[in-house]
Amino acid sequence: MRKLLLLQPPSLTRVHRGLYNLAALATYVEGICDVRVHDSTEAALESCLIDFQPDIVGITSYTVTYSESIEQMRIVKDVLPQAIRLIGGSHISCLPESLDPVFDAGVVGDGEETLKEIIERGSRDTLGSIRGLCCRKDERVIINPRPPVDLGTLPVPKLHVYAPHVYESGCVGFITSRGCPFHCAFCYNPAMQNRLRNYPVPWVADQFEYALNVLGAGYLMMLDDTVSLSAERLRAVRAELDRRRLGPFQAAVNIRSSTVNDGLCRALKDLNVVSWNCGFESGSDRVLKRIKGRSASVEKHHELVRQADRYNVALNGSFMFGAPGETRSDMDSTLLFMAYLSAEKKAGRYRGGFWSFCATPFPGTEWWQTALSLGKVGIPMDWSKLDIKSFDHHLLLDASVSDEAWQGIIARAAAVAQESNSYAWSPG
Repeated sequence: MRKLLLLQPPSLTRVHRGLYNLAALATYVEGICDVRVHDSTEAALESCLIDFQPDIVGITSYTVTYSESIEQMRIVKDVLPQAIRLIGGSHISCLPESLDPVFDAGVVGDGEETLKEIIERGSRDTLGSIRGLCCRKDERVIINPRPPVDLGTLPVPKLHVYAPHVYESGCVGFITSRGCPFHCAFCYNPAMQNRLRNYPVPWVADQFEYALNVLGAGYLMMLDDTVSLSAERLRAVRAELDRRRLGPFQAAVNIRSSTVNDGLCRALKDLNVVSWNCGFESGSDRVLKRIKGRSASVEKHHELVRQADRYNVALNGSFMFGAPGETRSDMDSTLLFMAYLSAEKKAGRYRGGFWSFCATPFPGTEWWQTALSLGKVGIPMDWSKLDIKSFDHHLLLDASVSDEAWQGIIARAAAVAQESNSYAWSPG
């Protein structure tokens, strides 16, 4: 039986990001190979390789951690040169042309069936014929068609086996869908998954049952961006949970302000959802419609805040600064909306926090093409510059905004958020 080692960059391991996906892959192939998920620091990787002696090593990576992933695979190559070296995740799925020579292949999109084929018949000589892989051939990167994946047939990821640290706090995150029907200018999801696919309701209920009864969790986070699109689907999940007599628990979801209505809010409340997370992105109508589509508006943001107060849920949100074409006036509008949230919190009508990111041109997005045309990104490049948490590399900042003005805006945004987030409101 072949041996498979799955890992992620150390910077992700330290916060347990990505382990759900690795656990999902490990669970899917555990019947046909000896599989381990490596959840440790870079210093421990070499000893793990020597001890386990895997035939195949796969790493998952975002764009900002791509250079780190390359360094990890160089360690693998030095210790076990005979092992097949793979990379998966959002970066390589959206920009397969960036495949580094240290990797034998990249997994593009869903990884389950592709990984299964590699385990069953993969060798360095046959990788070029396996579905869902990108490989180097004659200085070019070839990309094979992706295999179909039936979400309803996938097993529930065994977190207690492959990622035990992620639920130690009693909080568990999982997904209920793949893909997204929207095409936001900053999001790589359409390049990763070209359409929305929902897991069947019984499968979602299986996730709840596993988290509650096996992991002993009490707080469940539905991590996909589209879980709050359909009140009917949420009611169906609630009915299935009631049929199985599952509970008690509390839940958190992501929500899009343009989709909010009273029926959706009631369905979320019935599902014991106590926290919503929204990508507000901007307080400017002009910017919102440019980056999120015509349905997005500041008024829908206000409605979401009112509904969160009405249903007594925490509403956390994020903003971004430095989008293409975003003017100083647009940024001032965002600062005004942040100040509005702060005032609502002090008045007891807003429960939650908010923070800011730097607009970043990730591969597979409209913004990547914009930055590419400006000569700000390319292959190769310093991938660490594509870090939404760093405002030093504002690759998309409009020329009308001076560096001095930019620094002032970011400082004001940080000050408003810090003041609001540190405020603890109590009645009376």
